[in-house]
Amino acid sequence: MTDAATSLAMLASGQDGVLSRRDLTRHGVTAHALRTKLRSGDWNHLLPGTYLAEGHRCGAALQRSWARAALLSVPGATLSHGTAARLHGIEGAPRSGAVDVLVPRRVEAVRRPLVPRRWTVVAEHVVDLDGLPVTSPVRTLADLVPRLDRPDGLAVLDSALHRGLVDVRGITEAAGLAARRRGAAQVAGLWGLADGRAETAIESRSRLRCLDAGLQPRALQEEIRDVHGHLLARGDMTFDRLDPSLPPLVFEADGRGPHEAPDALYRDRWRANALVALGHRIVRCTWRDTCSRLAVPTMVRAAL
Repeated sequence: MTDAATSLAMLASGQDGVLSRRDLTRHGVTAHALRTKLRSGDWNHLLPGTYLAEGHRCGAALQRSWARAALLSVPGATLSHGTAARLHGIEGAPRSGAVDVLVPRRVEAVRRPLVPRRWTVVAEHVVDLDGLPVTSPVRTLADLVPRLDRPDGLAVLDSALHRGLVDVRGITEAAGLAARRRGAAQVAGLWGLADGRAETAIESRSRLRCLDAGLQPRALQEEIRDVHGHLLARGDMTFDRLDPSLPPLVFEADGRGPHEAPDALYRDRWRANALVALGHRIVRCTWRDTCSRLAVPTMVRAAL
């Protein structure tokens, strides 16, 4: 490897595997050499004027590469909204396939798959995530939640609390920042419902469907033990039965991944049998159920 190639590889390594057209020019990479790299699959084109020089990247590493490409395309930009949420590890926001950035008013930003918004960002609302300027968790919630539908919005708030990125005071601060955002009115009631005990987006969505239908859970992540004190399960939600002498209804929200593996299926079956033997009723829902306003509360009411 030549000195220039070594220097370029080191530069890419420090930029999440991404090189800009300016980087290539400075290192003497010709248009022909660039086309050769792209045709061979050694490099991949990202945003206009940016290239991924580490083709093995995937998952969170590839996500950072797209974010870095946005920053190289638009100097002075700050990663925001859904992109910021994913970089922070906040779950629940639908993936758009775009990179969200806040840009200074004087900067002319490229279009899709970049989504630029010309908003003011104060220094206290920006944090450094291993070299990437990203809106803080509080600012991210304020920007993002009003743009989501209510089930996704609550999932995002619950996730931020569950991961310890914000506390109740941070939720209150985010609500204040979001008060004049477009869409703020439709999510105004969500901020007070945020609960860090919810572990997944489907749990948050299920809970909101129940609350909207007037069904208040008795507890979240309630431990259920047998007569000997052995832990049998933790109910995602539990509900008091119409007959107060009966054990509570156990509600479980089944995400596809964790519950489809063979070991998980056997474990779920054993646990369900043990709960039924103690007199509990069990309701299970899927993501598709949470897409309806009525499916989840109808199942719960029928089992109470």
